[in-house]
Amino acid sequence: MAHEWATKISRVMDGKVIIHGYSHEGLIGDYTYADGVFLTLRGELPTRQESVMMDAMLNSLLDHGFVAASVLAARLIGLKTRLEGIETAAS
Repeated sequence: MAHEWATKISRVMDGKVIIHGYSHEGLIGDYTYADGVFLTLRGELPTRQESVMMDAMLNSLLDHGFVAASVLAARLIGLKTRLEGIETAAS
């Protein structure tokens, strides 16, 4: 017997998952992981700028636990500066 359930974020049916109106299968084929995370959290697909920022934020987590927190803080400040430059260039 198939189990079905739904939340404000997703709907699960027999063999299919829908996230804010988008099939999980379609997301895998057509969008990045960062786009999927943004969609899950915000309920809509990101703009190009939002996608770049989400991707950068997720990448900044890759070294979590490998370096001191102070190094991560410095990288986040550098990332913020870089993203502001991208945002300015895109305007």
